[in-house]
Amino acid sequence: NGEWCAEVGELLDRLAPSHNTNATSDLDVGRRLAAAGLAGCIDNVEINLGSIKDDKVRGGFERRLEALRSIDRQSEEESDV
Repeated sequence: NGEWCAEVGELLDRLAPSHNTNATSDLDVGRRLAAAGLAGCIDNVEINLGSIKDDKVRGGFERRLEALRSIDRQSEEESDV
């Protein structure tokens, strides 16, 4: 789910330069919802990671989690600009 949230954020970023200015607030809300969904997915995986006993499976989630954290950090940096 986190990957989908990140993809929605990327799609909204691509849409931004050519969007109808009357829909700017809708675009902003969409970005915020995608960011909230991504943050929620990150939190959920962090909370449940310790309960995964299979090292290979846990490792896969850890790699995906780090990728999502990177996307989240990048999004936060871009929104601060």
